[in-house]
Amino acid sequence: MNAEIIVIRLLHIVPGVVWAGSAVLMALVIGPRLRRAGTLSDLGVYGEVAGSVARVMNITGALTIVFGLVLIFRMDRFSDLFATGWGWSITGGIVLAILAMGASGALSGSLRRLTNAASGSSEMGMISGDNDSVAGRVGMIAYVNAVLVVVAVGAMAAARFV
Repeated sequence: MNAEIIVIRLLHIVPGVVWAGSAVLMALVIGPRLRRAGTLSDLGVYGEVAGSVARVMNITGALTIVFGLVLIFRMDRFSDLFATGWGWSITGGIVLAILAMGASGALSGSLRRLTNAASGSSEMGMISGDNDSVAGRVGMIAYVNAVLVVVAVGAMAAARFV
């Protein structure tokens, strides 16, 4: 394996690890805190932290997908995507990763709405009562996103053995 492929693999794997870790953190720690926020002030603070984590997820997710595709093309394995067990596993991982990026985008939109409401913007009236509906949506999207990312990682890790 030459140095170029090693660098591309690192540029794929390291952001992927950060993406997966951020997704799990959002689903298991930050999302539940948002749902339990007692005041709009708490909601604003947790919302800001969640927004920062969501930005990290979006950036590292995009880098992971881009460098994963570069790796496939650079290693000239594109023709294997639908012809081998490795290819089907990688293709499944790619599809799940793209779905996870969509979930990350939906998460970012819901978080923006939640933090705008907590900061007293005009969206305040659009959010029911104590913001349970939006906070609950953020928690659910975060959980779905984490599952998608973790299963994508598993599919790609398993590709080596199928």
